[in-house]
Amino acid sequence: MCLYFVAFMIIGSQFIINLFVGVVIDNFNKIKEKDEMGNNFVTQEQRAWIAIQKVCLSKNLMKEIQRPKGYQVVFTKITEHPSFEYFITGCIIANTVAMACVHYRQSDGFIFALEILNYFFAVVFNFEMIMKLLSTGKNYFRSGWNVFDCFIVFGTDFGLVMKFAGAGGAMGATTSVIRGFRIMRIFRLVKASIAIRLLIDTILNILPQISNIMSLMLILLFIYAALGINLFGNVMH
Repeated sequence: MCLYFVAFMIIGSQFIINLFVGVVIDNFNKIKEKDEMGNNFVTQEQRAWIAIQKVCLSKNLMKEIQRPKGYQVVFTKITEHPSFEYFITGCIIANTVAMACVHYRQSDGFIFALEILNYFFAVVFNFEMIMKLLSTGKNYFRSGWNVFDCFIVFGTDFGLVMKFAGAGGAMGATTSVIRGFRIMRIFRLVKASIAIRLLIDTILNILPQISNIMSLMLILLFIYAALGINLFGNVMH
């Protein structure tokens, strides 16, 4: 077992990370050389203008969203207020912390408190989705983050409905996966941080160049998963 996990950590983790970093640095150097070759007579201001044009060309045009009218103005002011966003962000962090507090041999009172918190956060996130639907209408689904929020909210609600219906135990692992939707809310914090968004955009831009490394990583993980099952599949608890 020790040899297996040492080999997995060296080959499946460190080796792949070094390959990933190497490909990123190699592509960065290639892009840098491509930009610098033939640009000896280009001034710093002209290089900045060229960089801005490249960024503009890499972005997709978005359809103009109509300004809110009537009752939508009130809900738009509420949802776009900084305090509203801070409250939702705080609820996301608190929900993640509450899920992380689950431990072995919990007391009945602790389990009851976590369930109450789960219902509270479910109501808050449903309320947020309804408020944004009322403020933007059909434009709500034009934002990828809004679709992501809607997916998580419906997944959480489905899990709660199945629990009230008494079908949670029958579904087994599926119910656990549905409960896991609540963890995905932590990714919404990416939206609030410009630095994290820039980092993710950079990673997404280099994904086509590292597709071969990703394929190799998946193959290695599959090999070690199959090897682990064959070696330790019969080990009793």
